Amino acid sequence: MTKKTPTQKSISKQPVFGEYSQPENQLTSALLHILYIGGNPIIQRIFGDTIDIPSNDIEVISQSFQNESIPDGEISCDCKYRLFIESKIIKNAINENQLSKHYKLQNPSVNQYLCYITPDATIPNALSNLSVAWLSWEWVTKVLLGAVAEGIASAVLKYLIEQFCILVKHLVYKDKGTPFDFIYPDIFISEGQDRVIIVGGSWGEDVAVKYSFYACQANRTFLSAKYLAFCYNNRILYLFEIKEVKESINLKKADIPQEYFNIKEPLYNGEPRKLFKLKLVNTFSPEISNNKKDKKGNRCAFVQGQTYTTYEKIMRAKYTLDL
Repeated sequence: MTKKTPTQKSISKQPVFGEYSQPENQLTSALLHILYIGGNPIIQRIFGDTIDIPSNDIEVISQSFQNESIPDGEISCDCKYRLFIESKIIKNAINENQLSKHYKLQNPSVNQYLCYITPDATIPNALSNLSVAWLSWEWVTKVLLGAVAEGIASAVLKYLIEQFCILVKHLVYKDKGTPFDFIYPDIFISEGQDRVIIVGGSWGEDVAVKYSFYACQANRTFLSAKYLAFCYNNRILYLFEIKEVKESINLKKADIPQEYFNIKEPLYNGEPRKLFKLKLVNTFSPEISNNKKDKKGNRCAFVQGQTYTTYEKIMRAKYTLDL
């Protein structure tokens, strides 16, 4: 008798809150819904280091039945790539037999890849020689919430991401504070903790130190915060308290010294900017060093756009990964 292969369903044909009793499958289904609705901008943020993602229509499938294995999900794009996803919600739960079967699906020469999402921050040493993309649920939630913070998520997607993060907190971290005691939305910030915005500082840090403000494009979206810091030159050196925020203002009408325009922006034409008035409250000694690395082990930028932590975290951090 020929074994019947179950029918694979596009995620668009499944209910948002899934149809699975197994927690791992519930969580994967929820993530696949977000990837389907968010499309390439969200997929690029999460998997961009794994695959070169073209801007085409995507297909998202849960429970991808292959010849010898059944990854929890599959993302494909007009046959340009196939990305198989396997998820785990318990630490150190990798089944080597299952992995060996899944690994046969990995074939970068034809743009076919395998990605694990687990509570484990790093790939086990026994598997470190395999070219498998390895992501943690903590990292995935931070990336998704970053999209919310930067205003690129629709109202529906924002709601789904926030509900997904609650599900991660419940299923993976068993409602314990870590690592959600510092993550973005207010629902994950414990009472008494103060949020810190961290932005790239190649231009902004010097301006903040000398002129006590930070300006960026008008209407850029940030979560509410009490503090702001800059990651510049692979370190965080200063912490500023945010005294006032103006959404869209002509800087020449914002009580900024004329010296700034003479030295920094002599051609400024009144273009509206979002303005943070700042007060320097701490200089870190020693500085907080950037120790973030890419998948090849090379040091990479800690922040692109913006990220968030808490005052408590930044005040005791030695390295950016402590944030």
